[in-house]
Amino acid sequence: MPRHWFLVFLPFLISSVLSQCDSTTCPTGGIWGEWSTTGSCDTTCGALSAYNFRFTSSGNTTITQRCGTQACNYPRTNASGPTCCNGTTLMLYSNWYHCGPLPTHTLACCPKGGYWSAWGTWQKNPDRVQWTRTRTCLSGSLNCPCEGDSIDNTYKCPCIPIRRMSTKPSCSEFSGITPFDAREPVFQASRCVNTFVFEASDFRQKFYRNNGTHWVTSVGWVDTTGKCHVREVGGLGKETTSGAFYKFNFGCDLSTLRFRGDLFGIIMTDLDVVAQFYEP
Repeated sequence: MPRHWFLVFLPFLISSVLSQCDSTTCPTGGIWGEWSTTGSCDTTCGALSAYNFRFTSSGNTTITQRCGTQACNYPRTNASGPTCCNGTTLMLYSNWYHCGPLPTHTLACCPKGGYWSAWGTWQKNPDRVQWTRTRTCLSGSLNCPCEGDSIDNTYKCPCIPIRRMSTKPSCSEFSGITPFDAREPVFQASRCVNTFVFEASDFRQKFYRNNGTHWVTSVGWVDTTGKCHVREVGGLGKETTSGAFYKFNFGCDLSTLRFRGDLFGIIMTDLDVVAQFYEP
């Protein structure tokens, strides 16, 4: 029997189609593809030889397995001896005689819905109020199709809005100062901007003090880890007009889905709550 018939038949013998299982997570041991050969068999029958197989997945996993397992004609041309060698016996596999028993390899079950990669980072679509992220079906090429969409669209900013500091956190950084909580930061979902309003005068509270060079005001925030930050911000000036204010826009960081900004050289990132402070 020609060798190439065996090479076509062997993957059918040593692999199986993934079965369905109830798990929605990655199976223990992962999901592997079929074995692929790394060489050719030295003999064509009788299971006299072996060659290596490599799994078509990550890692360097290899196995050595009998090859040329189809039974030899008896008697062989110009030779005599048993039909099968190396302790194998003549066995019937799907109407083909082979020297067996052949090893079996059971693949992991297919997770319900397939196995997806994590969603990628949101990307803003040019000229549209739309953000898109994608994911990849990791099990599709392994007879384990995925259910669901590979593309996700949203028509509002995916970043989490900044909140006003309605109560003073119990951290030493905010000692001796009080957050002004009269205004909620304005979340502009279509622009993906969060606008924070600073008081520009001492009309409502004592926000400003002169440090000998210029007027400064204290701005504080708490990040998503719970860490408190407070900085003195200069460059805003102190207006004498009652009720005047400044507006500052924080931009969306699509990699963290939190707002951030550069306020006169002060880098404010990973914002959860924010406030301008005054001296009571």
